[in-house]
Parts: sequence; structure tokens; C-alpha cells
Amino acid sequence: MSLSSKQVGVLEMSSAMLLSGFIGFLVVESAQSVWNVIFFRCLFGAFGLLSYCAWRGFLSPWPLTAKKTIITICAALALIFNWLLLFNAYSYVSISLATVVYNVFYAINTLLTKKLVDVRPEVTALMNTLVGILVLLPFVNFAAVPQTALPWGYLIILGVVHTCLMYILMYSAYQKLSVPIIAMLAFLYPGIAILVDLLVYGQSLSLYQWLGITLILFSVCGLNLGWKLSCLIKKQII
Repeated sequence: MSLSSKQVGVLEMSSAMLLSGFIGFLVVESAQSVWNVIFFRCLFGAFGLLSYCAWRGFLSPWPLTAKKTIITICAALALIFNWLLLFNAYSYVSISLATVVYNVFYAINTLLTKKLVDVRPEVTALMNTLVGILVLLPFVNFAAVPQTALPWGYLIILGVVHTCLMYILMYSAYQKLSVPIIAMLAFLYPGIAILVDLLVYGQSLSLYQWLGITLILFSVCGLNLGWKLSCLIKKQII
């Protein structure tokens, strides 16, 4: 029995969120600066995506109009900004807490990406990485790149698997699912991150942190679902 488009989207989004939960581990273990990590993530991701898109013929003719190019660039900048804040936060708080707090910025990228209805997810993901390379190149410290194979392995996995593959799955799911379903499945990301943080680093959250996470996730859900405070108050009164 074949799956419906919605069921395929749920599987794609769930797989992408599962992969997302391991990003913090790869970032921390690479032992690189935030600028270096994101640059090489974009570089390796772009190599994989460009090769795949060229092989499948997704770039000829060029699939983006001027308007869609602007939307794509704005979505990419929102994503890169999120990565900068998120990865930098790993130096100050646990992976799980940082993931939940900065997950809110994905809402902007999600809403913009959903406007690219007839653009292949591979092309959208490729644009993310190309914009990231251009924005981050001036800040990369090439003198501090890894000197051993293992950190390079983490960076390559981060780029090829957790950028190339993950964003193909995620952006493909965006076109098959409604915003409420995307918002609910997105909660898998911090859930997996919390589990990885606990199992690998022994980090656990306090009661107040759990309370804060609950409020943040509620806010993210409201942002994705388009909740308005006036409507909520009106419903409370009624």
C-alpha cells in the first residue's frame, strides 16, 4: 500500500528532526569556532547539494525568479543567523537548553520556505548553503582548522548528512504538510537534543529550566500557528 503525500511528509519531517537532535553533539565535538563550524557545514553541504542538483538537472533552466530568489535569500539569512546564535550558545549552556531557546528562529525560515511552493527542496537547501558560504567567508579562521581526521569527520557529517540530506527531507516535508503539523513535529528536535545531551554529556535540566522550555515551546507553537493574543483573550472571556 502506497503512502499518501501527507504520510510521506510526516516521515520526512520526523527523520529530519531526528537528525537535527544530533547537531549539537557534532558541533561541540568538532572543537571549532562558531564561524568555522557553520562555514564548513555550508561548504560540505553545498558540495553535496550542488552535485546532486546538477546530476538531477534541477538547475537547468534556473528555477528561481527574482522574487523567489529574494525570498530564498531572506530564508537563508534567517537560518544562518539562527545557527550563529545556537552554536555560540553551546559555549554557555547545555545543548538541550540552547536548542530549545533558539529553535524559535526556525519559524521565520519555515514560513518563508513555505512560500516557495514550486521550488525543489534541494534547490532551496543549496541556496541556504551558498548564502552561508558568502556571508561567513570573511570570518573564517583557516589557521585554526582541525589538524586531525576526527574533527574533519564531524564537520563532513554535519555538512553532508545534517545539512544536505536533512534539509532536503525537511524542505520536501514543508511542501506536503500544514503549518500546525510542521510545528508539532518540530518539537522532536529539542526532544532528541535533550536526550543526546543527557546520554552523552550527563546534562539534565532543572525544574525552572523545564518550565522555561515549556513556555518557549508554547510561544514557538503560537508563532507557527499564527496565534494572536487578542484572539486568545477573547476566547478566555467568552
